[in-house]
Amino acid sequence: MKKIKNIKSGRDVYIANRDIIINDKTDTVDLETVIDKMTNRLMNQSILPWFADSEKYITLFPKLYIKPKLKGLTSTIHYDQMKNYYNKNIVILGDAGEGKSTLFLNYFLFDSKKNPTRKCIYLTVNDAIESSNGLQYVTRICQSVSKSNEENLTILIDGLDERFLNDYNGYNEFIALLRQLSDGYPCSFWLACRKDLFNQYRAEASQFVSDEFTIFSWENEEALTYIKNYEEITETVGLLNKIKKITEHNE
Repeated sequence: MKKIKNIKSGRDVYIANRDIIINDKTDTVDLETVIDKMTNRLMNQSILPWFADSEKYITLFPKLYIKPKLKGLTSTIHYDQMKNYYNKNIVILGDAGEGKSTLFLNYFLFDSKKNPTRKCIYLTVNDAIESSNGLQYVTRICQSVSKSNEENLTILIDGLDERFLNDYNGYNEFIALLRQLSDGYPCSFWLACRKDLFNQYRAEASQFVSDEFTIFSWENEEALTYIKNYEEITETVGLLNKIKKITEHNE
């Protein structure tokens, strides 16, 4: 077991069987390059990848995005208040299709860049655990933050439920790694997960995250605003009226 100094608090922390995490000889990554490449890739990603002519994020967002309310353990917040949690470990919960990934993408691509002193990066779980020279990618990211003397990096990790749906041990090991990294480096983690899996594995993450936020489902008004905005941005004449007619006739 090896002792290191916690960069955030100044206290000593211990990392068991993870000495490679703090090995200065390990190759690191260029954080600015990683953020720029990820931004470019996501901006040009199709909204509906299964459609050949789908619009891209760069065409529709952020104007199309409907900022949600989120229910925390003790209070309800609005999306715009999430910036207050940049240096905390939190989890965003919701059922499939309720907007967890879209929230992360919108925050990373647009809102996180409004304050250049606070870096932010988006990763899927598969990105995070990809191994190089025996070291997982998320660890190399955290090492790079430490070496570049950044104040703090918020790492958004999406898709816990997709990766660990039937892998309790893998989930437990991943959460343990994030706890170690958060203790040892100036990094905080926002996780996105379906409610059912998080509740099933709650004990493992409850001591790691400081708050849980569940996305409120859309009301009719928000759905209509989304359609109206899409119609305006894409200049799709009559889309809202067509959808209203379909819903009225239950077609």
